[in-house]
Amino acid sequence: LLHHCLLNLLDNAGRYGAPGSAITIEGRHRFGELRLAVLDHGPGLPPGREAQVFETFRRLEGSDRAVGGTGLGLAIVKAFAEAMGMGVEAANRPDEVGAAFTLVFPPHLIVRELRTESAT
Repeated sequence: LLHHCLLNLLDNAGRYGAPGSAITIEGRHRFGELRLAVLDHGPGLPPGREAQVFETFRRLEGSDRAVGGTGLGLAIVKAFAEAMGMGVEAANRPDEVGAAFTLVFPPHLIVRELRTESAT
């Protein structure tokens, strides 16, 4: 399911980002959560309507996500993320032009390495 989420987010960024622009995948650990974001360089999302992009068959007018596609890719991302116990967010990039789609792994899904001291 995670593989399909990432493929759909990368396809979305490639489809709606500026032609020839970079797509960035960024991982951050914040407040106990792991946040994996796919960042594009398109026109972004209409302010205040970011969550609507995850609705089935939804393409937002006045955004870079209004043309093409079936309106299913991001709805699938949301459904798969929720099935895995994760969250998903959409936002405009605060530092640059474009959109950020983020998979949020809650603390209980993060595997941590156990370190033990060896006896000598």
